[in-house]
Amino acid sequence: MTESCRLNLKIVPNARANEIIGIQGGIIGVKIKAPPVEGKANIELISYLSRLLDIPKSNINIVRGHTARNKTV
Repeated sequence: MTESCRLNLKIVPNARANEIIGIQGGIIGVKIKAPPVEGKANIELISYLSRLLDIPKSNINIVRGHTARNKTV
């Protein structure tokens, strides 16, 4: 059986460290170290979520919001 989950995230790029900053209105705030250029923040987000959730990076996809701060993962 394949399990899946969708997370609504609001990303804050250029942070000092990668961290979860809270939940507001069902949206999880996440600070990411990387800048929002050339997909670097998206790559860092996937890497961070992979370590945090202990799942392979290949199992994490950005479904919506590739170029926006609000993302569905």
